[in-house]
Amino acid sequence: MNRTPTPPKLPVTIISGFLGAGKTTLVNQLLQQRAPGSVGVVVNEFGEVGIDGQLIIAEEQALVEINNGCVCCTVRADLVASVKALLARPQTGTAPMQRLIVETSGLADPAPVLQTFLADPDLREAVDLESVVTVVDALHLRRQLDDDIAREQVAFADVILINKLDLITEDELIAIERTIRSLNPTAAIITATRSQIRADALLGMRRFSPPRCSRSSPICSTRALTTTNMTRRFNRAR
Repeated sequence: MNRTPTPPKLPVTIISGFLGAGKTTLVNQLLQQRAPGSVGVVVNEFGEVGIDGQLIIAEEQALVEINNGCVCCTVRADLVASVKALLARPQTGTAPMQRLIVETSGLADPAPVLQTFLADPDLREAVDLESVVTVVDALHLRRQLDDDIAREQVAFADVILINKLDLITEDELIAIERTIRSLNPTAAIITATRSQIRADALLGMRRFSPPRCSRSSPICSTRALTTTNMTRRFNRAR
């Protein structure tokens, strides 16, 4: 008796970053380098009107927008529902959907987003968390890191894109990289101006692992433990 082959899981890239870092510009850059409809996008924006969603260039059938604020504990169910709705939509683009991008609000704590993809059994069967990319504003990062959310976004990343490189000096870049390494010693660091980067530099490489928080960074120790426990639970369920 022949078994129906299990469809391949769709890779998911989570794009995080503080307000104004250039997340939406990055998403648009990635979409423009892929066939229309081949990338599904879930956009989460703070407030009643999703400004970022209005700026995304994508096939209408490949875009879902959550308008009720940050991706956090209170909207985790909406994130799950949005991803499932996107997966269930008829594919009308010139290419079948090959991956998902989730752009979080600039005010979003990344930990609940990761837990969502690790904990929901339906999502585990349908998608594969490929990487967490955090976009940082080179000019304003050091001031923004006074905010716990910005620090956690850096600490939980698998890839850190230092954007707006044209606005800083080489010495300032060295200092920024040193600061990033104090929070996240193992993430890949990429630099860009106006979020311009080749899609294959971010997409198609599975980099995700439990949060790589520095042991010297107490801000994310509890979050790291929580998500690591989620990962262990996920591995036992496989």
